[in-house]
Amino acid sequence: MPRKQTVTVDGMGLLSKRLRQLDKTIADGVREAVTEETDETADDMRRNAARGNPPTKPVTLAEGVQAEISQDGLSGTAAATARHSTFVEHGTSDTEAQPFALPAAERARQRFPDTVKRHVGAELKEVLR
Repeated sequence: MPRKQTVTVDGMGLLSKRLRQLDKTIADGVREAVTEETDETADDMRRNAARGNPPTKPVTLAEGVQAEISQDGLSGTAAATARHSTFVEHGTSDTEAQPFALPAAERARQRFPDTVKRHVGAELKEVLR
C-alpha cells in the first residue's frame, strides 16, 4: 500500500487574497492609463490646433478641445467641440485641411500600450508588496 504524504504550502491565504484583488488591480491600472492618455491626447490636439498654418480662430479651436472619461473609467474621448473644428481638420473647398485631431489620435494609438503596461505594472507591484 502506498504511503500517504502531506504537503503544506505556506502563504496560500495571502496568495488567494492577492488573486482575488487581481481583477480590481488591473482595472485600476487601466483606468489610470485611460485617464492619462485621454488627457494627453486632448493636450496634443490643443497644441496642434494652436500651431502650424493657423486656422481662422486658433484659440477658440484649442479651447474647444475637451477630454471626457466614461463613468466606469475604462474609455475616454478627446473631442474638438468648436463649430469650425471639422472644417479645419478636413478642409473645405476654399481652405486646405489642417489636421490637428488625427495626428494626436495616431500618437495616442502608438503610446497607449506602453501607458497601460506602466500603470498596470505599478498597480501590480503595489499588490505584490
